[in-house]
Amino acid sequence: GQSPKWNDLRVTWDHNATEPGLMGNPSAFAHLPLKESDAIIDGYMLLTDCSGSANFVGRRYWRNNDPALVLIYDSQGLIAGIQTGIPDNLPNGYPTRNLKPRPFVLEGNLLFVTAYFMEPSKICSSTRTEAQMISEGIGSGLYFQNGPNPLTDAVPVPSEESTIQQTLWGQGKCVPRLGHQYQYNVRKDMYCEELAPLHLMYDRGHLVAFAWFFVSDIQSPVFEKIPQTMYSRMFQTVPDCLYTMGQVTSLHIFLTDQYNEITCSAK
Repeated sequence: GQSPKWNDLRVTWDHNATEPGLMGNPSAFAHLPLKESDAIIDGYMLLTDCSGSANFVGRRYWRNNDPALVLIYDSQGLIAGIQTGIPDNLPNGYPTRNLKPRPFVLEGNLLFVTAYFMEPSKICSSTRTEAQMISEGIGSGLYFQNGPNPLTDAVPVPSEESTIQQTLWGQGKCVPRLGHQYQYNVRKDMYCEELAPLHLMYDRGHLVAFAWFFVSDIQSPVFEKIPQTMYSRMFQTVPDCLYTMGQVTSLHIFLTDQYNEITCSAK
């Protein structure tokens, strides 16, 4: 079937929302501004514009100097990507050298992971209109920046679950309001330094969300703290190393306002 269009951008999954009787996180599933003008009203400040960064494309905005959530807009001021920056000197040594500069890209003293919703080469010369964004959705695909050059290092992520089978993405568990989770090349006896910081979520065959997953305890109001008891609900095979690494930090990013409709049904 035709992919349902990505009609929204929301962050922060509430893992308690799947447990009856537990109070939910009031800031979960927070809607993000799809237009630069709304971001400014919401208190976001320009970090770099289209010519301001050698490592990333677009007009980048953050709020309260918090790198956990950086919104990327195209030259027309419409949402075109999202990124998260984490400190380069975390106490447990994450991310290790083998994760830099792919996919963690250093800018200043922060390491960024970045996803674009259109081909990066088009972001700073975009001609799309707000009406197009509303009718077609916020993006044409998900492009994960796997290296320091956004034009040559951006890798398209499978938009359809049917095409992921030929890849190293392995199916994890399914959770309502999250979907069928996929993690990259996960093994029980792997080193946590090998864990890719990107997870993907599909609902009824279509990509509906993705998540950053960091093997370290990182502070920000937008981040999620996943308890170890959740690992077996996320991973088909939980890497043993995760149980020795202490608190992990994640951020789920939803591409739809229908997150309550995400089920674990196949159709």
